[in-house]
Amino acid sequence: MKRLLLMRHAKSSWKQPVADAMRHLNERGTRAARAVALELELMDLEPDLVLASNATRCRETWGEMTRRTRWMNEKRVKDVKYLSEFYGIFDRPATEQIFLSVQEHAREDHESVLCLGHNMGWELALDELVGPRGRRSCGSPLEMNTADLFVLECALDSWDDVFLSRGRWAVRQTIRSRELIGEEKR
Repeated sequence: MKRLLLMRHAKSSWKQPVADAMRHLNERGTRAARAVALELELMDLEPDLVLASNATRCRETWGEMTRRTRWMNEKRVKDVKYLSEFYGIFDRPATEQIFLSVQEHAREDHESVLCLGHNMGWELALDELVGPRGRRSCGSPLEMNTADLFVLECALDSWDDVFLSRGRWAVRQTIRSRELIGEEKR
């Protein structure tokens, strides 16, 4: 059994006139990233490998997630890769790039891989990963707001088989950051 933790970066700021890839998290994004990490820790779902976009807001999301958890203090998450390939997938499903990156970077002893990126690519990938049957059984919309995380599982023996898994992933848990920090969707 393999697990993908599919997460959209936390809320970023539009206040500074910087390039899109250079935007920093805002205060809500910082709180949300920490809250999601604590929830994962409570659920004992720490990733073995983190594959994240190299955009500033993704780097900061992961950085904030590690500040309040035992993961980095105990050096438990050893493999973190920031990938330029994860940035810029806004208008199509990111599924192919996620699969390519997982296949390239995941070792067989990695049971759980966190993929941290951007919408719409991540939300469209989520839809492709679970397929029609998964959408029906999920019980909640496959909408991915900032700092939302979906825990997906698939009966794979090896990450080498990830390309055969489209439509076979099951949503085991949905973490909605706004619920954790007590904010309503606007």
